[in-house]
Amino acid sequence: MKQKEEGKGPALYPNAEYLCQREEYHDIMKHHLNMGMLTRPHIRSAPEIIRNGFDHLALRVRGWAMSWGEAQPMYRLSIDDKRAIIASLDGFCVQDDWDSIYSSLPPGGRAEIGIVLLEALLNKFIYEKFASSTFWFMDAKIDATDQEGDANFYKRFDYVYERFKETLPQDAAWWKSILVSVCTLSPTAWGHNTAPPTKLYHPTLERSKVLLKAYGDELLASRSFQLLCQGPLSEEMQALREEQTRQVLGTAAHEFMSLQGQFFGNLVVERLPELPTFDRHLKNMNSHILHIGFKPHHGARVLIVTSPHYSYHNIISPNGWGSRPPLQIIPAQVLTAPKGPKARAQWAAGNTNPKPYLQRRLIGTTNNEGVVQEEDDEEGSEGEERPRKLRKTYLRGAEDE
Repeated sequence: MKQKEEGKGPALYPNAEYLCQREEYHDIMKHHLNMGMLTRPHIRSAPEIIRNGFDHLALRVRGWAMSWGEAQPMYRLSIDDKRAIIASLDGFCVQDDWDSIYSSLPPGGRAEIGIVLLEALLNKFIYEKFASSTFWFMDAKIDATDQEGDANFYKRFDYVYERFKETLPQDAAWWKSILVSVCTLSPTAWGHNTAPPTKLYHPTLERSKVLLKAYGDELLASRSFQLLCQGPLSEEMQALREEQTRQVLGTAAHEFMSLQGQFFGNLVVERLPELPTFDRHLKNMNSHILHIGFKPHHGARVLIVTSPHYSYHNIISPNGWGSRPPLQIIPAQVLTAPKGPKARAQWAAGNTNPKPYLQRRLIGTTNNEGVVQEEDDEEGSEGEERPRKLRKTYLRGAEDE
């Protein structure tokens, strides 16, 4: 009796089933459900969905480069043209002279140097517009009457985000992803989100369309783009190339906006400065398909990064504030120099006729495939081994039979 009066009896707590039956909890549950749909980190939180999206983008870029890149030796280019191309690829290609780079590439890379550089050029453009600028789509208007906005606002906002990320990376990831998600919130094709678009959605959509048009014009007019593409083309083919170029940029914009808004974390990009040598023990880089027959050696100098390594860090779990390990989205694709005098001699003697590579590249992959060579880290390869039997999968991979 004394315990009951003093409130010292055992504590009793309601279970989940009881709470779900209480009317006073319905509003709380509805609020949390709506917030989950608003921030929706779970819609694309499956790593497979993210990787598939970026794999699809990588294949579109490579297919585009194969369709429109010059598949012949680039004898028509002047010395100034070559210098301009190499300079435009800073961060994706070593800044050596053209002849030095060309002579150090594997035979497949030399045979299709124009396609290799065009692929790198498009991926560099995508990186600069969509990966390095998280808030590229924001209009930065002062009020509803502001028609122009501030063209440099997103750069200032990116700088705020970078400093925030250095201080509190997980909080910065949440803040960034919430903002991007609200700006791009619309009902999904899968029906996971049925909430109406936010007030920021339509301005973001219109702003993105305008910028994508401007970005496409910028790329198509660039000197390096025109030098590396096939030409001259008929009006019909030129229109088709322009259409496909804009489609690839649209796909890239969609993938990066979806990643940044629908998966809570911070994007990390590794380009040539972070990938100076080939490391076969790491998962952040693979050899390019045009290394076929001449696989790069461990520690070999990387000459060209045709696409960078994308990974996601400081990931927030959708059902809590706990963190997840970094997600490897897609490895970098690289071409290296030979390592050692034996490898240099062997690569130099390789076939540079583009026709065999044109036929064989269709069984290539964005993964690390190629012909394994006997490897000596100091002297390079003693010789080629026989190619493995590969199963054709149209650019999505070559697997052992």
